[in-house]
Amino acid sequence: MIRRALLAVGFASAGSGLLLLLTPVRAPFGVPILPTLGLLALAALAVGALVALDRSSGGVETAELPDPSAGVAVPGDAFDDRLGSVSARRDEADREAIRERLERVAVTVLADATGSDRPTVRQRLADGTWTDDPRASAFFTGRPPSLRARLRTVVTGESTFVRRARRVVAVLAARTEGER
Repeated sequence: MIRRALLAVGFASAGSGLLLLLTPVRAPFGVPILPTLGLLALAALAVGALVALDRSSGGVETAELPDPSAGVAVPGDAFDDRLGSVSARRDEADREAIRERLERVAVTVLADATGSDRPTVRQRLADGTWTDDPRASAFFTGRPPSLRARLRTVVTGESTFVRRARRVVAVLAARTEGER
């Protein structure tokens, strides 16, 4: 996430430095130094603002980790591994398998929680009315990502699909915790 931003700032700085080095200072057509430095500072501030926006929108999440000495697999590890392996590019077969699996789980959890029949729950998933969480509801509706979501993908390297899938899991987990 931060590596990409720092890499972009580094390339911009190196390019500007090379340009300043190769341009004679006394030439009438030379690159003005102060505006160039100002543009570099503005670019660095913009990257910093994007990183801060990404960090501030996530919130703080805490979770207890299992004891690693126990050597017991945690339920959901295989799903997390598969979700983590989906790239931001085109992995349609993996995405479709994940979407189908989450839909089956969501239908089961919501049908049990609300007492609705499965076709009604499937319709609510397709409409996006099953939750108030916009990222989670967008996962099943197929809405295209917003500009902010696309920018977050560029900055963090985590695709909108993966973020939405994680929100679906979090909402369903919260729903099942509320039943207990």
